[in-house]
Amino acid sequence: MEHFVRYFGNDIYKYLIVVFTRKDQLDKKKKSLQTFIDESSADMQTLIKECGGRAFGIDNLAKSSKRKKQAEDLMSLISDNVLKNFGKYYTDDLYQKAEEEIQKEEEKRKQEIAEKLRKKEEAREKEIMEKFKNKEEELKKMRKEIKDEYVEQTSQIRLNIITDIAKFGLERVLNIGAGTVKYFEGVYQAVKEKFRFKPEQEEEK
Repeated sequence: MEHFVRYFGNDIYKYLIVVFTRKDQLDKKKKSLQTFIDESSADMQTLIKECGGRAFGIDNLAKSSKRKKQAEDLMSLISDNVLKNFGKYYTDDLYQKAEEEIQKEEEKRKQEIAEKLRKKEEAREKEIMEKFKNKEEELKKMRKEIKDEYVEQTSQIRLNIITDIAKFGLERVLNIGAGTVKYFEGVYQAVKEKFRFKPEQEEEK
C-alpha cells in the first residue's frame, strides 16, 4: 500500500474501499468477513483500519438476484463514503497530482538507467579500445619483423650467389650450358689479354 500512498498521497485512504472476492468460500466455512479480517495479517488489518474499516465481500457464485443485491450494497457503501467526505470523491485533480509524481519518478528512473548504461558503454568502449590498441601494436611489431627479415635475407642474395658460384661453378648455379660457360671464359680471356701490359712493350716505348 505504501506504493500507492507514495504516488497518490495519504488522502487515498479517505476514498479507499477494500473489496474481497470469493466470499462464498467463507460462507461455506460459516465464517464472516470480519472474522476473516481479524485473522488476517497485521498489514491487512492496518490497511482496513486506515481506510475507516470499509471492506466489502463479493460472493462469486451468487445468482442474479443476490448479485444485484451485492451491487446495490457496494454502491450504497460508496455513496455513504462520498457523503462522509462532504460530497467529495477522488477527482481528476488528485489523479493529475498523482500522475505528475508518477512521471517524475518515471523520468528519474529513466535517467538512472541511462546513466548506468552510459557508464557501461564507456567501460566497454575503453576495453575494446585497449584491446584494439594492443592488437594494433602487435600488428605493427609483426610487420616490422617481417620487413627486417626481408631486408636481412635479400641483402645476402648476391653474396650467396657469388659464394655458390665459387663453390659449385657458374654452370651449376646459373643453370647454363657448358658451351655458354666456355664462351664467357673466352670473352674474359680476350678482354684480359687486350688490356694486359707486357714489360717488354713498356721498355720499347
